[in-house]
Amino acid sequence: MGSSTNTSPAEMNRIVTSFYNDIWNVFSLAPVESLLAPDMTFRGTLQSGDTDREGFKLYVLEVEAAFPDFHQEIKELICDVDGQRCVARMLWSATHTSEFRGIKPTGKKFEYPGFATFKIKDGQITEVLAIGDTWELWKVILGLEERCK
Repeated sequence: MGSSTNTSPAEMNRIVTSFYNDIWNVFSLAPVESLLAPDMTFRGTLQSGDTDREGFKLYVLEVEAAFPDFHQEIKELICDVDGQRCVARMLWSATHTSEFRGIKPTGKKFEYPGFATFKIKDGQITEVLAIGDTWELWKVILGLEERCK
């Protein structure tokens, strides 16, 4: 048996909740080293491809720059100690106030649902996969609302 230890469901719940409340919802990178393992992998809803912990930090800053009121709400969180996994049903919302990947700001609000899965080992997140139904985001920031009614 390796040196890893199981993390209790309550602790896994705290870690995932902190990931959203202490990093994302306040755009603070200070908790990153304590919450995310050095060799973690991350793939976000607005990202193409996996990245590491340093890439995650850049992603947070990119999202903050374009959507400074970006909010991530956990609607439901299920943690399973045997698999060291958590699944979060999410609702993401924001206002498009600055340029995002070449798209000029619209000043419009959007929200979209999704899920995120987390793998947690030895009290740190080792893997995140966030998948959102981003159609509402793209429809709003690309100005397609009228065409898609």
